[in-house]
Amino acid sequence: MSWKSMMMAAAVAKANPDLGDAEDIAEVTEEDAVAIRMLIRKQLVAFSTSDVMGAWSLCSQPIRETFRTPERMFEVIRSRYPALAAPREVAFGGFRITPEGLAQTFQVVDDQGVAHHGLYLVRREEGAWRVNGAMLLPAMAEAA
Repeated sequence: MSWKSMMMAAAVAKANPDLGDAEDIAEVTEEDAVAIRMLIRKQLVAFSTSDVMGAWSLCSQPIRETFRTPERMFEVIRSRYPALAAPREVAFGGFRITPEGLAQTFQVVDDQGVAHHGLYLVRREEGAWRVNGAMLLPAMAEAA
């Protein structure tokens, strides 16, 4: 595991939306918070409806350079992050500063009823918020 991956895993581990006193909490304007959450919801809808180009259009330049094609990114999401590809529920927490920049904490429940805590990384490009990555950790199974 790389240094960067270990730092991000530590940030995700602290990403429980219920945390309110972590020292890495970021203050974001209400306008930016709404815009970031709308961006994330748009991308999740694009993933769940197989709108590859729609999901790709919301990505930052570094993400585009990493994946090179919309289809490759979509395949990685479906295979490695199925909770993002077809979420049953999404709840947003606060914002955090990570080694990769600003992140929105969230919890997503996948189609199997398993909750995952995570970070959706965002960055501003040309005056608009763009998705700059996401990380998930399994949280807990939904009560039966």
